[in-house]
Amino acid sequence: MASLVRNLKLALRVAVRQPLFSLTVVLTLALAIGANAVIFGMVEMLLLRPLPIAEPERVGYIFGVDESRGFDRADIPPADYLDFQAIRSFTHVAAFTRSTHTLTGRGNARRLSALQITPSAFDVWGIQVVHGRRFHAADGVFGAVPVVLLTETFWRREFAADPAAVGQSVTLSGTPHTIVGILGPELNYGGLAAIDVWVPYAADRPDASRADRRLAVMGLFAPGAGVIAADAEIKALADRIASQHPVTHASWSARVVPVREGIAGENDKLILALLVITVTMVFLIACANVTNMLLASMAGRGREFAVRSALGAGRGQVIGQLLSEAFVLAAAGGLLGLAFSYAAIKLLASLAQGNFFFDTLAVNYRIALFVMLLSFVAPVLFALIPALQSTRTQASGGLNDLGARIAGTPRARRLRGALVVAQIALAMTLMVVSTLALRSLIAVMTVDLGFNDARIAVVRFEAPPWKYASDDDVRRLVAASLDRLRAAPGVTLATAASSVPGIDADVMGELDIEGRPADRGVSRLAGRVLAGDQYFDTLGIPILAGRPIDARDSLDARPVSVVSRTAAERYLGGVESAVGQRVRLGAAAAFTTVVGVAADVANSDVDQDPNPIVYLPFAQQPWRDIVVLAASPAPAAVTSGLRDAMHAVDRDVAVDVATFGGLLRQEFSALPGLAALFVAFGGVALALAASGLYGVIAFVVAQRTREFGVRVALGARPSDLRSLLVRQGGVLIGTGLVLGLAGSIALAQVTRGVLFGVSVSDPTTYLAIALIVAVTALVATYVPARRAMRVDPIEALRAE
Repeated sequence: MASLVRNLKLALRVAVRQPLFSLTVVLTLALAIGANAVIFGMVEMLLLRPLPIAEPERVGYIFGVDESRGFDRADIPPADYLDFQAIRSFTHVAAFTRSTHTLTGRGNARRLSALQITPSAFDVWGIQVVHGRRFHAADGVFGAVPVVLLTETFWRREFAADPAAVGQSVTLSGTPHTIVGILGPELNYGGLAAIDVWVPYAADRPDASRADRRLAVMGLFAPGAGVIAADAEIKALADRIASQHPVTHASWSARVVPVREGIAGENDKLILALLVITVTMVFLIACANVTNMLLASMAGRGREFAVRSALGAGRGQVIGQLLSEAFVLAAAGGLLGLAFSYAAIKLLASLAQGNFFFDTLAVNYRIALFVMLLSFVAPVLFALIPALQSTRTQASGGLNDLGARIAGTPRARRLRGALVVAQIALAMTLMVVSTLALRSLIAVMTVDLGFNDARIAVVRFEAPPWKYASDDDVRRLVAASLDRLRAAPGVTLATAASSVPGIDADVMGELDIEGRPADRGVSRLAGRVLAGDQYFDTLGIPILAGRPIDARDSLDARPVSVVSRTAAERYLGGVESAVGQRVRLGAAAAFTTVVGVAADVANSDVDQDPNPIVYLPFAQQPWRDIVVLAASPAPAAVTSGLRDAMHAVDRDVAVDVATFGGLLRQEFSALPGLAALFVAFGGVALALAASGLYGVIAFVVAQRTREFGVRVALGARPSDLRSLLVRQGGVLIGTGLVLGLAGSIALAQVTRGVLFGVSVSDPTTYLAIALIVAVTALVATYVPARRAMRVDPIEALRAE
């Protein structure tokens, strides 16, 4: 212990004695450790942080599998969920889905985010309430007395954390609900953090449909059972359901995965793996850089090592002292890196604009422990080789030339060259993968949605059933709202709809074509959108054949529809032949005559092909959860006017107003933060690789000053010295680029599953990155090479 303390004190004195060197090493390590700490925080949150589930190892996530569409994480129909209760591998099966409710009676009407959940979820998750009671089985029966649980956040905001809230009543969507309990703060986890209230879900609703895939489903494994047994049993049951319901369940199955795997999507894990790979490369490049700096610093400490050896210091003691110095620098780098990670996480949260993942990402004790671990690992990676090199060389020779021999042996030169090659190769690999990921993120954020989204404002509201009981009442509310909204200053067009295109998930149903029954086992799924008069004009969606839905398609008119290009080409024989055919969505619906074909628009999964869509007149099928899409040259400037216009219609109607661009930013809120990470990591890698090459060439210039002086004295021109050093650096650069290209191609194949709108074999990316790395590295070589041109032979020889 005394020896360790002595070594650490000496290490501190050495660090203070060479402040510029120490600061450079600390900053290099801090950047690498801070980057790794940020990504570890994301890994910890997504994969390591405890779930709000009592026994997560006993919980499985149940997904639907739609083989015809390539989906293996589909939601489950309510009727299927009821069938899943019979699976013996589960003691309990639970379902939940998100919805919205209108809160009235507590100031202005407001829209609340709700989680509809079966009472069995409390058995599956092991959830406890902090006040009151949980949902009972009787609460989840259709027609039961309405009850509600408040989330901890909503309870504090709305009831000032008063336990007496239990037993009170709140009015949700016109129906009084009795507050039976308060949920704990541990349920402010992931997407649950945005939920205001929990309400029971009645899966036994008489209108439940096999085509209505809306539920997320989990099960609690029975004793002795697990994922394998449950998966086999649920696949067998899904096959039986598919055979009994071939229309809605063509190519349909189900599967069971561990709950952690179910919560973290495949794309989430692939993107996270990609980030882990990139920051690992940054860390390795930083360690290689510091290794080269330490090797160079050994040249100035040759006399010190020789004196220690002469005074009896063994090789192990010298290695211990050098590692102690490295640990001191790494510890300082770790502390600064922790501060960098804190600042980076705050910056990411601001870039993500309210994304719950980045909002809840924070520096905690796990990240601090990870930083401590890296601070112990880093010195071994960057200091052990220089320490061994110095002690191996000090065993022979005098005091005066030991530094030169430590730094100038062929082994040391090859080692420095190999480290530079590794830095360049890693930097190029990292930059290629980061660029592909960045281009993919940009492609997602700038994808053509198929309509003029830049001029759209969105008004959402629900027709309260206690006030607008009939369909005619809803029609009158929509008509009055459209009159007011169309008259609002700055609004040019406005239309009613059932959903926001490109944002809301499509409600899918089975398409039936009159006179053309589907073959057994063949699914003809299509999305349903209710569209009002001026819908296609407001959004700027081109009509490719026929006409759009317009004012003539009133309640008393014949039932009509407009289909999308994909629906026409996939199911109706093409754009021209689709017009005039008769279709319906669902066996209970009436047939409609196709009067037009519209261009495709993107669905909520922008990286997927557009869904087939059937547009139906809003006036003929009114919808209570209403969307009004308003066109304006400046949508942000009209939002307050739109809100005022709706309040003038009815103050009991809860209204949300936003621009389409704002909704899209919220939908893709994580992407700017991810893009910033890839840009930052690529930039840091390139800067570290360039600085490493610069350091090596500068060191070579310093070590070969006498040689250059002799060359000049014998007639060599300064440009010859520059060319010599540039050629030497060019060999390292070329080797690094070749290795980096091979690594880039190999690693890019791994990223194929998460890229959108860009090819992993895109030659432009590889050539551009190779050119950037090569030019940067050549500049880093040229700058110290110019210094060699100014060598004075007299001064160089006199110094020797």
